[in-house]
Order: sequence, then C-alpha cells, then structure tokens
Amino acid sequence: MLLAYAYGLQLPLAAGLICLLGYLAACFSSWLGAPWLSFPERPENFLLGGLILIAVPGLRLQRRYAEFDWLYRTLGLLTLFLAILILSEWGAVSYLPMRQSAVEAIYQVMGFAGAGMALWMGIRARFAGVANLGAAFFTVFLYLRFYHWWWDWMPGYLFFLVIGLISIGLLALFRKLRRRTAEVVTP
Repeated sequence: MLLAYAYGLQLPLAAGLICLLGYLAACFSSWLGAPWLSFPERPENFLLGGLILIAVPGLRLQRRYAEFDWLYRTLGLLTLFLAILILSEWGAVSYLPMRQSAVEAIYQVMGFAGAGMALWMGIRARFAGVANLGAAFFTVFLYLRFYHWWWDWMPGYLFFLVIGLISIGLLALFRKLRRRTAEVVTP
C-alpha cells in the first residue's frame, strides 16, 4: 500500500485494501471468540472495515492523496452492501441473538436505507461511483424483495411481465432525474 501511495497506483492500493479488510474481519472475529480463520463465515465481520474505508477520505491526512478517495468510498460501500445483502437473505449467519426472519428484516431495511442514502449522497456530492453503486444495490434489493413476495403465487410469465414494466418505469424515472439534475448543474 505504501508503494501504491508513493507511485499513485490504484490497483495495488485496491489489493492492499482488500487484504486489510480481510485482516480487520479476522481480528473482529477473533475478538468475538471465534477461530481466526472462520471470519468469512460471518458477513458482519466486514461491516466495521467497510465503515472505516468510507470514513478515510474525510481524514485530514488523506487530503493530500485525493485521487484515491473514490477507491476508498467505492470499496467501502461495496463491502457494506455485499455483507448486508448476504445477511438480508441468510440471517442465520448473523451474530444477532434473534430469529432468522427478524435478522433478515433488519438487514433488508438497512439495505434499502443504505442504498437510498448512498444514491442521494452520491448525487448531492457529485460522486458518480457512489450514486451508481447505490442505485445498483437498491435495484438488487428491490428485485430480491419482488422475488420473495411474488414468485410463489404468481405465474412465471406474469412475474416477468411485472418486473419488465417496473424496470421500464424505473428507467423512465431515472432518466427524468438525470435530466433534472443536469438542468440544476448547468446554469
């Protein structure tokens, strides 16, 4: 990672940050009494590392290396969203002492709220990567909910028709939002 900073290389920095995320997750897992190598079994181990990566661009020491800010934000958000996505679908691997359905519901709400907040903050601060990642995970969370709600009782052709119509509606909405933000940005 030091070489990445010294020479302005983003790929080695990304590799180093991924290794650092794994190390932090393993440390967190061992602090909770689990074996050190079992850290990938619990996605919650990665939440703290993702939050730290998101916070790094705001540090005063990091301002000198502003070209890396997008990498920290994107990798941190990706880590958070993937962990929340896994926990929203498979709550049995959570540390929370609750029923599996309650854990999944908590993480589903966190996923929608986090994706919506990332989309809003990305548009507001003009961070295209953050906005795109927020929109992508909001869409993934939404379509997974549609699948869980409708797949069992709706015929397959009707399910895909409804999903297609919703997709077209979302595309029209996003196009309208894009035009509106372009008008606001361009004086």
